[in-house]
Amino acid sequence: MNRSTIVGLSLVGCTANPSRLEEISQEQAVVQEMSVEVSEPERAEMPPAPPLTATLANVTTPAPEGIDAALWRDIGWFPADVVEISGGVGRDNTPLARWAEDSIVGEFPACGPLVAAIDRIYTVKQGESQRAANVVFGSMTREQERGCLQALLPGLGMTGVQHEEVTVLAREQTMVARAGWWKHGDGAVVVIEGDVPLERWSGGPPSPELLSLLAVIDPSLGMWMASTHDYGSFFTEVASSGLTLATAAPAPGAEPVVVLRIGLRFASAGEAEQAERGAAKFAASAPSSDGSGLSFSFRADESWLRVEVRADLSEANAQKFVAWSEEMLANMRARTER
Repeated sequence: MNRSTIVGLSLVGCTANPSRLEEISQEQAVVQEMSVEVSEPERAEMPPAPPLTATLANVTTPAPEGIDAALWRDIGWFPADVVEISGGVGRDNTPLARWAEDSIVGEFPACGPLVAAIDRIYTVKQGESQRAANVVFGSMTREQERGCLQALLPGLGMTGVQHEEVTVLAREQTMVARAGWWKHGDGAVVVIEGDVPLERWSGGPPSPELLSLLAVIDPSLGMWMASTHDYGSFFTEVASSGLTLATAAPAPGAEPVVVLRIGLRFASAGEAEQAERGAAKFAASAPSSDGSGLSFSFRADESWLRVEVRADLSEANAQKFVAWSEEMLANMRARTER
């Protein structure tokens, strides 16, 4: 089990919307099954790649206090209804890129140049629907996209059509995803799916509430997330106004220990103390983590509940950790169904 897979599983277990876990798992299983069945994929019939003419305007306003200037240049144009942003530093901390390298490129080598050109990815959720979009920065080209899709789509039982700057992917005449392209400096930006029509994506900046959460995160740690979604109600029985999360994958050769730091923001110090009691109640009802190399701690800190998860992912603990994670996700799904 590689480092990015382990860290990604930790993030899913702590922050994913539990009602979506089964759906996500089923979708991944379908894709894997399709990939196995197609040993010599045909090429999809798609029109030539159009020239990349749409340009993403540079963010010229100063970065809000506490937010890294480079990060602000990347996200300052995101739509105002974005409620959650997550990102990573380097390939080891970018699960989507690592997944594409491990699961797609090996079977469809034509996708190699496209995946290798990815520099960084932000995953965002918009509005009440919490529908995710991936915003990909890098030196990708439309020609690389076309070469990849022509080999990949038959293997997934999908088709693709071009609508101006947007590539639309479908299965059985039902749209699966859209990818909108913009020029950005010497490279490109690709937005994959989302709620806002892609041609209107450049409608930022994000809300002050979300920016205030980003201002207290150190994005250089590795994987990070900021969200105004109420995660507190599920885990503590007290509604939260924000969540921050940061973790770093272990360095090569270092001890395989992952530390996940989560902050839940509440309306007052009193609510944070109440949430601390609710978190203890949730932990008491969770599957036992004995022998899995996991430890948890939480404490009220003014209007915040600080949570720390430590995972020793040495070989002796890896299988127990995976078993605990599966049991934990099943437990969370059952809670949402009650």
